[in-house]
Amino acid sequence: MKKGSLALIGMILLVLMPGCTTPWGYGMANEEARENMEMKNLGIFDADDAEDTATDDSNDTLMRIDWIEGGDDLDWRGVQLILSIADEVYYCSINANQSCLIQQHGGDDDNLWEFGEIIFIFENGENIAGASGGVVEIHISYEGSKIIGTDSIYVV
Repeated sequence: MKKGSLALIGMILLVLMPGCTTPWGYGMANEEARENMEMKNLGIFDADDAEDTATDDSNDTLMRIDWIEGGDDLDWRGVQLILSIADEVYYCSINANQSCLIQQHGGDDDNLWEFGEIIFIFENGENIAGASGGVVEIHISYEGSKIIGTDSIYVV
């Protein structure tokens, strides 16, 4: 073989080698991680104005949210529920440490948002809607993935 041919074969091997030199365990570890990742079916929710009338107080019931279609139970630690009205943003929690409070009705486990469970959203020491009401945008996600449902409602 000529030196030029050997040099060409050497260059081709150098280009192809990095893909071959990755430790075989790396690919297996990534595959195992992908298999262990639990892909959640997030389902669909429907929000509606609560039957209470909004006031200028800071403890009104704002809305009712029904989980209406499919979905796995969601750990509340991964759920983010945000309301926005005009330029204001309000974070909601099942704990009393946010401006709006999530109250569960109908589930068996207080740590999960379970399929079919109804939740109510309350003001928690902050006047969110006011007596005149307004359009409230609803943003719900689980571990960064948006849950499909009602985008906004008029709270009165």
